[in-house]
Amino acid sequence: MITDTPRIYYKLSFIRFYLCLAFLQRYASTYLTIFYTRTTPLHNCYHAKTQQKKKKKRRQNKNT
Repeated sequence: MITDTPRIYYKLSFIRFYLCLAFLQRYASTYLTIFYTRTTPLHNCYHAKTQQKKKKKRRQNKNT
């Protein structure tokens, strides 16, 4: 008696695997967008401060 059950389980495991990947990608992308929208203003603020410090140093170097 020959059955096709191993082949069916094999296909189902692939389907489960790809569904799992799709959900992981979806949740990862939403998490990353939330993370970036919250940290980008801080990042920009930090860069603005460092740029101001660099400008001050350049002015001091020109004056000396």
